[in-house]
Amino acid sequence: MIKSRIKEKGGSEMMKFDNAKYRTVLNLIKKTGEFKGKAVPSKARLHEMIGDALGISHNTVKDWERATSNGPDPRIPGLLEQLEAYLELPEGGLRERTAEPIKLNEEERKIMNTTTDFQKQQIMECYERLRKFVSDMDIEDENVYYDIRNMIEVKKIALPTAVYKAMMNFMDQVVEPYVFEDTTEIFSEEEAKRNEKGIVEIKSEQAFQKLMVRFMEKLSELDEKIETFAESELKPYLER
Repeated sequence: MIKSRIKEKGGSEMMKFDNAKYRTVLNLIKKTGEFKGKAVPSKARLHEMIGDALGISHNTVKDWERATSNGPDPRIPGLLEQLEAYLELPEGGLRERTAEPIKLNEEERKIMNTTTDFQKQQIMECYERLRKFVSDMDIEDENVYYDIRNMIEVKKIALPTAVYKAMMNFMDQVVEPYVFEDTTEIFSEEEAKRNEKGIVEIKSEQAFQKLMVRFMEKLSELDEKIETFAESELKPYLER
């Protein structure tokens, strides 16, 4: 299929191995702690799994992570493609660029548009973290918000490009306003004010109740928006 087309077209289509992407993928798998149904307690164990699958020494697999490494030996036909396939990445997933785009027929394009199980796992982890953001009532905690953003950024290499962009846009345009909403705007000066330390001082039981009502509204609104986002932007990739 795609692999054979690459071989047929020759060296003009070869892309440079990207060891930074390779390191990122391996770090992500290590952080997940499981891959292909097997526990991954350490990076060394992952090197063993890859080496055994490809028939390559574990040290060689480890050396591919070095910044100076050129990756799999190009003299071994199809080795880089086998590595990408084993890591459940699309063709070219560990390469920087190509001199001439490969023209795909419809059957090959369908394969390229298929979301791998590993990618689906990363999408689900992002979705579940967003749901937890609401269920744990952390929607006003900016540290938790930035933790989620960082998690998505770490997964960038593993996520379909469209999903990554959609998630970051959702965080910026939808989630962030809830996190940094100025709560004092719902109160009169008699009900509450923000002191010099930036802390909102509630002056009455009625004002406190108003604050709680608004907080619950935010939880409900964001929960609904997360579900709508998941249905329209994530579900199509989970069903491929």
